[in-house]
Amino acid sequence: MLAHLINLILIGDKKNHYLYTTSEKLSKNGDFSELAKMISKLLESEGFKYIAAYTNESKHRQLIQVRHTADIDDYLVVTRFTRKGNAFPQKWNTDITNSIVKEIRHKIVLVGNENNTSLLRKTFTAKNSFFTTENPEALCATQRWIHIF
Repeated sequence: MLAHLINLILIGDKKNHYLYTTSEKLSKNGDFSELAKMISKLLESEGFKYIAAYTNESKHRQLIQVRHTADIDDYLVVTRFTRKGNAFPQKWNTDITNSIVKEIRHKIVLVGNENNTSLLRKTFTAKNSFFTTENPEALCATQRWIHIF
């Protein structure tokens, strides 16, 4: 969703919805190099890699198992799995919510803030108003999405 919004707003590509492609396009553009760096940091983080691999792998098989344990906070476990040759360890639900989600949430917010900054820069430097002529709801959609986090 984030990649789709960035592509739509800053690049004008309605079809691309992958963050790694977005980062490459922003790097080549030159106007949004700081945003490209922030997206790259997000993509390179261990937490993001884990969540991305989990999301893709879980489409094909069930990775979450309920374990009987005395700990009422930790009863869901994501089993070990391999995705594209990379091995990912077993993780309990608290590992995911307390460390991985907190790590990537902060990076996603930074990307969203930089997207907003880039968008404002683009809007004020454009010869014709980006929002009134092409995409009036784009800024509002981006801001609503960022507020989720």
